[in-house]
Amino acid sequence: ATLPGTVPEAWEVLDQLAEHPLAGGLLIADDLEPLLADAADLAPELLARWDAAVRAQRRAGGSAAAALGPATAARALLGARFPSRLVLRCLDADDHLLAGAPRGLFDRSATAGRGWWADRQVQVVAAAPAELEPVSCPAVPWVPPGGRDVVVVTRRVAAVVAALRANDPGCSIETELTAHVPPAGSGAAVDLEPRILVADPEGWHAAWPLFTALRRSSPIVIVDAEAADLRALLGHRTPPPPLGAGEAWLVEPGEPVRRRRWEGIAAG
Repeated sequence: ATLPGTVPEAWEVLDQLAEHPLAGGLLIADDLEPLLADAADLAPELLARWDAAVRAQRRAGGSAAAALGPATAARALLGARFPSRLVLRCLDADDHLLAGAPRGLFDRSATAGRGWWADRQVQVVAAAPAELEPVSCPAVPWVPPGGRDVVVVTRRVAAVVAALRANDPGCSIETELTAHVPPAGSGAAVDLEPRILVADPEGWHAAWPLFTALRRSSPIVIVDAEAADLRALLGHRTPPPPLGAGEAWLVEPGEPVRRRRWEGIAAG
């Protein structure tokens, strides 16, 4: 399996492989460094997921390989993470040595594919022009369940409401939450008529009794908001999965945060 080139898909594939490794299979990461660079602040978390997936692969009798750039730039990724290395022609003698190739045998004129593996000089050739296609891992489509309210947290309330109405003009959408807040100590029940309740994080904090009542049985969709908003509202401390364009976080009662695509808001 070849790792996808986008952070959201790679993150999900690595989580899946950590739980269900490919027995006897090979996990390949082409250009691991650019993927980590794209992950920005989440790079340590993504690398930890790579390590977990590799450990699972090895336990299942499989292996993993990654293509890296110059050793001087990829130094933090080397160490014990890749004990077996195929070192192709390097930038210079220092990079050659840092990558683990024999000292004093750097050859600037080496042909393409010439390199060192296990202290032996080797020549890599392409037997066929075929490429390994990356695994595709798009966000799973999500449809609101019938008979339950849906909580939407967003910092673009107007845009999300417009997208919802355009997708389903007949849906019941509410943005004024204060009218539904049960008075403290009243024991008032939340209206069970299915609605989509949309507000920004501050709005949900202001309607905290309603949010607390709804989260027991309603799905919560976080779209066009920050991970900090998710932590503040739901108390999740682990980083949520990265999102691609048109994707959202979904939290079902008692379930972890998942990456999903809701067509009703994807165009918002």
